[in-house]
Amino acid sequence: MIDLLKQHFETLTAGYLIGEKDYDANIKLKIDHSYRVAQLSQSISSQEPKYGFDNELAYVAGLLHDVGRFEQYKKYRSFTDSKTENHGELGYKYLKNTDILYNTMPGVWREIVLNVAKTHNALRVSKELNSVCKRYVKLVRDADKIDVLDLFIKLFNQDSITPCLVHNLPITNDYSQKVAYKVIENKPVLGTELKTVTDFKLMLLCWFKDLNYSSSARVLIDMDLHTRLRETFPEDELIEKVYLAAIGSLQRKFSI
Repeated sequence: MIDLLKQHFETLTAGYLIGEKDYDANIKLKIDHSYRVAQLSQSISSQEPKYGFDNELAYVAGLLHDVGRFEQYKKYRSFTDSKTENHGELGYKYLKNTDILYNTMPGVWREIVLNVAKTHNALRVSKELNSVCKRYVKLVRDADKIDVLDLFIKLFNQDSITPCLVHNLPITNDYSQKVAYKVIENKPVLGTELKTVTDFKLMLLCWFKDLNYSSSARVLIDMDLHTRLRETFPEDELIEKVYLAAIGSLQRKFSI
């Protein structure tokens, strides 16, 4: 089942490549991200037996979670939801209307995969989802955050950052104290509140507090994402306070 869905996914996403270097690089980035999230979702699910995950379903839900990104970039050449369309909604519609993917999945998987695609990027997990869907949405949200953190840390350490990946924000050490204090106070940071790439990095620290499974937290620590992200910030007293608040919350939540 996984192999067949991977073949369909590969065929469909290859159709978004147009032979333009910068455009194709961003499409390939999302293709690679999808495979890594699939692997992370399966790995985390296998370490959480008490939740009764189907590890193959976990892989597929991770693989297809960002399928809306391809339509989004094709249409707008942007990954910024607030300036284009919600990529979760786009993914939901795409899956519903793509027989080659939708009909390949067992019927019992469809609701879960659709809801993961639709809601993985919401500020909070919807209370309207049934308990099984919630478990998979939380699982993929964790895997997604871990891979995006790793990806951005690598990008921040490069000489140049593709502007659309950081929502075309100015690359500067300046940041908003409002964003910093929202992270400290464990309040959600909205995309519209981000004014610089440093604000964006501060928002990423929020994700430490938003993990759902202890295995996810262990992966984050094992990958050293916390210290690697901190090293991309300037030395600053308030930023250190934000960082310590995020790490402290993670440690308390999962006793690590």
